[in-house]
Amino acid sequence: MRLRLRDADHSHPGALCSRPMLEHHVRARVAGLPNVALRHGHVEDVLAGRGARSAAVTVTGVRLAGDERLHADLVVDASGRAARSLRWLERLGLGCVAPPLSAVHVDMGYATRILRRDPGDGRDWRVAIVIGDPPSSAGVAFALEDEQWMVTLAGFHGDHPPTTASGWAEFAATLPDPAIAELIAESEPLSAIVPHRMAASLRRHVERLHQRQLAGGLVLLGDAVASFNPIYGQGISAAALQAEALATALDRCDGLGAGFVRTYNRLAGRAVAAPWRLSVGGDFALPQTTGAKPWGTALTTSYLRRTLQAAQHDEVVAQRLVEVTHLLRPPSALLAPAVALRVRTAWGVICDCQRSPAPVSDDQRCSFRLSYLPATLANMRSRAAPFVAAPPTGARIRTRLRVEEPDAQVLWLVGTHLGRLASLDLAVRCQLGADDDQRTERQRALTAASSSRW
Repeated sequence: MRLRLRDADHSHPGALCSRPMLEHHVRARVAGLPNVALRHGHVEDVLAGRGARSAAVTVTGVRLAGDERLHADLVVDASGRAARSLRWLERLGLGCVAPPLSAVHVDMGYATRILRRDPGDGRDWRVAIVIGDPPSSAGVAFALEDEQWMVTLAGFHGDHPPTTASGWAEFAATLPDPAIAELIAESEPLSAIVPHRMAASLRRHVERLHQRQLAGGLVLLGDAVASFNPIYGQGISAAALQAEALATALDRCDGLGAGFVRTYNRLAGRAVAAPWRLSVGGDFALPQTTGAKPWGTALTTSYLRRTLQAAQHDEVVAQRLVEVTHLLRPPSALLAPAVALRVRTAWGVICDCQRSPAPVSDDQRCSFRLSYLPATLANMRSRAAPFVAAPPTGARIRTRLRVEEPDAQVLWLVGTHLGRLASLDLAVRCQLGADDDQRTERQRALTAASSSRW
């Protein structure tokens, strides 16, 4: 899969810059706020205890190096994947429970190098993303400040890029599109090749903890909640969504106790659910990937693969894919009828081109896609005329269902069971496509498994 973004490819403004430059400006902006003071020191522990009138656990601050104590109404643990505050609370023995942990093992290794950028080299793109099929290797190139390129090559499950100049260039040459390999060959290196390893993506399900299991005055944020595969570039965006969730929780709640933490955890879990599903769906495209697989991952992976293929030939699909991966839209935006139809059309063109004995150019693929689209639309059912539904009569409508905890647990179990059946049936339907002649038999089997009589 290849995807090259030009200045006019989409309408969302963005800034291409190095991480040190971004962090410098963010830090300067925060330090300039009148109510912000920066304290430099190594945090060694949290200050926590139980209230005199309540058994609830509350974090009241942190202990710095040299036994200096810094008291606070709210402590935000943004210490990264380790989430050290959880270990400190466990050591205090106050009964707080660590959130359940999901790990997806990808054994990823990537190597990055800075190259000199020549504005007059004829390249009309600023970002290039090349992913193998299957995605066991990948490469990305970003234009940075000071006329520089940042090029990163990545591999999974032991197939890591070398750190020697010749090996690094040879690894780039194995990618299915030559854009990045040509860039490396034609550009002057400005830095050494810097490697990095990541064994697994991690997610702490803070949203699953009950209020009684939490410590008031302490929240997790950033990689402490979810640490994604960095090839997708969603870590900082997901952290920003969690910061927005924290602001929402502060506005909703009066205090900063366990109830506030519970509210924030639910919002934070909702914020990272979509990028986690996207990144994990991409990770499980490789059969060697192991770990906690969310339900529907097989279907998500299959559809994402088709969407990535379609994005190479359809600008509308590419635009929507960029918006979803940058968390500007939810993943459900890729399932909008207009987008799903384009994905299906492009996938049919790609399959036909792969079966074609003669090579097919991108222009031929595009003309085939445009001629195929009206024929597909012609086979769709026409829309019915709009009408206004009659208001209900003789019945009382409850707008909100209020249930007790045992009933809620039963409803959750039933919903999970029915959702799993529907997901399995949808996967079968997608595999069979238009040749689905077993629908009646499957419906009978589903009725037997989902009927209220069981």
